[in-house]
Amino acid sequence: MSNHKNVLKLLGCCLETQVPTLVYEFAASGRLSDHIFEKNLSSSKKNQVLLSWESKVRIAMEIADAVAYLHDGTSKTIIHRDINFDTIYLDQHYVAKLFDFGLSDIRVYMKANILKGNIEQSMACAELAMRCMEFNPEERPSMMEAAKELRRIRRFFREKTKEIHFLENGARLLEEMITSFDGRSQPIRSFSKQELEKATNNYQQDGVLHHYWCYKLYKGTYEGRAISVKKFTESATQKYIGMYINEVAIASQMSNHKNVLKLLGCCLETQVPTLVYEFAASGRLSDHIFEKNLSRSKENQVLLSWESKVRIAMEIADAVAYLHNGTSKTIIHRDINFDTIYLDQHYVAKLFDFGLSVWIPLGQRHVDADLVGTFGYTAPESLSTGRYTEKSDVYNFGVVLFEILTGKRIIDICTNEQDIRVYMKANILKGNTEQSMACAELAMRCMEFNPEERPSMMEAAKELTRIRRFQHDSL
Repeated sequence: MSNHKNVLKLLGCCLETQVPTLVYEFAASGRLSDHIFEKNLSSSKKNQVLLSWESKVRIAMEIADAVAYLHDGTSKTIIHRDINFDTIYLDQHYVAKLFDFGLSDIRVYMKANILKGNIEQSMACAELAMRCMEFNPEERPSMMEAAKELRRIRRFFREKTKEIHFLENGARLLEEMITSFDGRSQPIRSFSKQELEKATNNYQQDGVLHHYWCYKLYKGTYEGRAISVKKFTESATQKYIGMYINEVAIASQMSNHKNVLKLLGCCLETQVPTLVYEFAASGRLSDHIFEKNLSRSKENQVLLSWESKVRIAMEIADAVAYLHNGTSKTIIHRDINFDTIYLDQHYVAKLFDFGLSVWIPLGQRHVDADLVGTFGYTAPESLSTGRYTEKSDVYNFGVVLFEILTGKRIIDICTNEQDIRVYMKANILKGNTEQSMACAELAMRCMEFNPEERPSMMEAAKELTRIRRFQHDSL
């Protein structure tokens, strides 16, 4: 009834109270009785005036129109049962508003307030409720029948919900790919929710590879092949869906690069898409760089040789350089750190996690975005301004290179640029080879406070290739 102009509009309700509390629009001129009976004017209420003859006729017509709609405007006839001067209100323009349907027939109330304009599931539940409240007990279902019907409704609409998520997420993903990359992307597989539950043994806790604030990364097995399943937590609500759609769009573009963790596909049936990546058998880079991480007794954990460290640094640089220059738009990762770099069974580096990535608009050299990233890795200019450029990723990479070289986390040993230089000279350069000196100098250049003094990722990748070639030539 709320759509009729002469009915007081129901705005909503509170279901937390024992009896639901209802919220209606405000009728500024009060009840009709305040403007009809002279004796009511003695109450000294505001806005009280006796109505003109013309207004009375108009209001009578409006009330008649509202009650006629009550009888004939819905699929079932509704009988108000209590039309009087206390159930008719006037708005600020003295337009009549019919109110108080509490004594109307309960079936009609359900039809008007639950079924009208609502989803099929609520209609099915309301119909069941009305059958249970039939006046003739013989026409009511048994409790067994009611329970079965509710199970059917729940099962049917679970499937319906998956279909809705699939369509909505698929549409958003397509839109993102068209907007970002002109619709060009690598083909990825569509997994069903049931397939991924089976692959991960229903997301058993002992299959968790990594736990981040908004997702868990699980090991799974699909068609005899090990996979990684990125399942977002319940706290990762609708607000973040755009971020994950963004990850699918970017990761699918990057998957052909040998140093990017390959996106195999996704499941669009969940509220937030569930992503499926290739499995990185040797885990995160941090498991092989920091000695204290080895105490956790994980499988396949070994500290890397110097040669492996230089190669991995070169591979990471190559992947980030491709991110900046290898697609139609420059992409900024924004969160390059040891938790977003994985190693496969041959200890080849794989860049991962593009959920926070952004692209720079064509013709621009920067993008302004919300401040994100991992403490200790974010470039100082991004911290202060929220502005991101290619050089923001270069700073990220410089921190990673520093930690690869030292085996220490930068936040544990350094507070400013001078500290970094002093520590490197004392712990890396002293008595070491030309190769380690060259790597340390590159790390410090990447972490320059002034972004203009940092190299590009392409230059950093070329320098590491030169350094690594120098190592081989020296053997």
